[in-house]
Amino acid sequence: MVAPKGGLIFGVLVFGATASTPATKANLDNWITSIASPNTWALDSKPPQDPLTDFFGTGHDEFVIVDLQTMKIVELVPGNVRLALTKLNALLDAKL
Repeated sequence: MVAPKGGLIFGVLVFGATASTPATKANLDNWITSIASPNTWALDSKPPQDPLTDFFGTGHDEFVIVDLQTMKIVELVPGNVRLALTKLNALLDAKL
């Protein structure tokens, strides 16, 4: 677990019903309910801000590890939640 070590998992829903439509509040509510998510979620930015995928130059399902003390991105982990959690756990263990 990452929470007892000071980790925080935060998700951002980028796409709506299709990859060409932005997510809505209804999409977000349905997503949280359908996966019974235990963590915090938010909607992607709206114009004039760039979408998250454009801002980071990534595809969807990208995991962003942020050092909450410095607010700097430590690592981007593409599309693999297990790998992202493993890397986050290792970073938290190194700080303990």
